[in-house]
Amino acid sequence: MKLYHCLVLFFITLSMAEPGRLGGIARIHRDRLQLPEVKEIIKIALEKIDPCAELSDVLCGTMQVVNGIKYRFKIRTTQKPNCDGGIQGPKISVIRIHLPADRTSEPSFKME
Repeated sequence: MKLYHCLVLFFITLSMAEPGRLGGIARIHRDRLQLPEVKEIIKIALEKIDPCAELSDVLCGTMQVVNGIKYRFKIRTTQKPNCDGGIQGPKISVIRIHLPADRTSEPSFKME
């Protein structure tokens, strides 16, 4: 839970630094997509959604402040070496992360 609070604080700070209006979708600058905190929350989401996927690169991302913060990242993944079957080689996916404003609610993760 401490990690969750740290991530929420980081992303709230990130959202205040981004241009855009409340409720509007704002692009996240490429430099910020490479921050370790961004990659860490994407890795946490991947572990919950697809434990065999390993993050290779964050291609682009957007954020929206609505009842918390909603993120949409286009990512490149590969399959972990210890997993059998599935897609071999790089795969492009979209991952959605919602960090709710309510501290008692859990974050939600979805992959398209």
